[in-house]
Amino acid sequence: MPLNLKRIPSALFLLGSIFLVAVILSLSNSYRKWVVVLPDLPSKISVSGMQTAGSLYILRQTHEPLFRLIDGQNYSSTILSKWHRSIDYTEYMFCLSSGVQFDLSHKFTPELFTAYLRDTTNIFDRSSTVRRIENCVFVKFAKPRKSYLSYLTMYQHAPTCSVSEDVEEGLGDFRVTRKTASEATLMRKKSVWRGYNTIEIKPYISPDNPALQDRNISDFNKIPVDGIPEWVKQKYPHTTIASLNSLLLLINHPDKTVRDEVYNCMDTDMLRTAFAPKKKTPFWVIQNILPLGVAGAKAGKPIQHCRGRLPLHAPLIFADLLSDNEDSMRKMLLDFSLRTGVPVTLRTIKAAEFLSSLSRQTKGYNLAIISSDVDEIDSHPYLDYFSWFDFDLPIARNLYSQLKQEEDRNRAEELVRRIAREFEREKVVLPIYQGVREIYYPPEVKNIVVGLTFSEFQRVGDLRW
Repeated sequence: MPLNLKRIPSALFLLGSIFLVAVILSLSNSYRKWVVVLPDLPSKISVSGMQTAGSLYILRQTHEPLFRLIDGQNYSSTILSKWHRSIDYTEYMFCLSSGVQFDLSHKFTPELFTAYLRDTTNIFDRSSTVRRIENCVFVKFAKPRKSYLSYLTMYQHAPTCSVSEDVEEGLGDFRVTRKTASEATLMRKKSVWRGYNTIEIKPYISPDNPALQDRNISDFNKIPVDGIPEWVKQKYPHTTIASLNSLLLLINHPDKTVRDEVYNCMDTDMLRTAFAPKKKTPFWVIQNILPLGVAGAKAGKPIQHCRGRLPLHAPLIFADLLSDNEDSMRKMLLDFSLRTGVPVTLRTIKAAEFLSSLSRQTKGYNLAIISSDVDEIDSHPYLDYFSWFDFDLPIARNLYSQLKQEEDRNRAEELVRRIAREFEREKVVLPIYQGVREIYYPPEVKNIVVGLTFSEFQRVGDLRW
């Protein structure tokens, strides 16, 4: 068949059009953003400051622990080329992959890798010895340490590098490129196709904020439920989960008699309603500081016996981390004071100011409601409340030290129960409830799987459409 030269320009035009469309689609995908609304932005992004949902959310994107627990029992690593442990759990070998870096200016060299493992492992077990041969590090313990790999999955133990006064970079997919007091931008270190290469963090102000109507927002899952717009509920796929966190009332007063009065006479139903007056979602009542799903947790209301009035001259200071519940909280606290004779002064405080008080010997508050946003099934992080109080809890602290060294599962669970009972006996933490909420994600995301390894703090770098 002879070649028809008249058709060549049309064919070239068609090929050029297809190529242009492909380029446009490629650029569109490479600049696609994941926009998230967070109730708080930490003043410093650091693995040592993971007390809030905002800090944990960001660290999920910027940092990568040495291991990930894949299906509840198997470990994998994006940092290591190979690893091995002895049958008796006393010796471990970790070999660093080539080219691992925090950014172009900060490489994760074998020397830094060795120093990281030496420092991190020494916190875990002071009897450990660490040595390096080329790019492999060998760790040896005096006794079997089965929980060592689990310890290395925690984000507070992830490799980190300080790049500025208020930002640490990790080995995760993203790095912080812009940060203000209320907003931040994270950029993917290596762009990918059909994935998000930019994360923009916006502040949550109130349910009535018009900015929540922005149709480009991807993630509303860390703000109060009443702040989620109706268009999200109608458009986004969703599932119901029980959050691995508890809402707790901290009782920070050195006088055990005062703590007894607050613990036993504070109506948890009234407190829950006053603290979150617009909350209409279901919840679970819990009897101790552990959320259901974590070993040692107990369902049901805490045991309370309010015996009468305890007149105090100096009012207790209630630090309220929310700004839209002042009327309901004042009314509830007035009722509490009339019933018990314990005066309480409400003080609204920002999360950053509240967290900065933890480093002071005197915290400046007696009562505060916190959420244990940990997102781990291990019990240890849910029991470490010792820095929240002005006074020491020697029995609980000693049991916690034993727990960190215990390798037998049954004995560890018994220690967890004893620590929870000790917190209850000391009346320092009153459980209020465990959250149950709908989780929403954009319909274009195709690889969200709700199961054993599902996390409320989603790694955006893993998402694809």
